[in-house]
Amino acid sequence: MIWARKRDEGIAAEVVEHPDVQVLYYDRDGPGPLYLSITGRAHLDEAASDAVYELIPEREQDHDPEKAGVAVVIDVDSVFGVGTQGAFQQAR
Repeated sequence: MIWARKRDEGIAAEVVEHPDVQVLYYDRDGPGPLYLSITGRAHLDEAASDAVYELIPEREQDHDPEKAGVAVVIDVDSVFGVGTQGAFQQAR
C-alpha cells in the first residue's frame, strides 16, 4: 500500500482508469535489496486510508496533515530485484 496525498489527482486519479502499475525502488546503501521492480494492479481503498496514513513517516504526514489523501493498494503480480547475492524474481 502507498499513500496518495490527493484523492482526485496524480496516481489516485490515474489508477481508476489505468490500474496496471510498476513501482521502482533503489537503495544502494541499505541492508536489503539494491533494486526492486514491482508490477501489479492498483486500486483505491478508502477503508484502509486511516491505517496507511498512520504507517507513513511523519515527514510525509506533515505534507498532508488534514488526511486529504487516500490509500492505494497494489495487488502484486511480480517482483524483480537485485541484492548483494544477485538477482531474484517472483511471480504469481
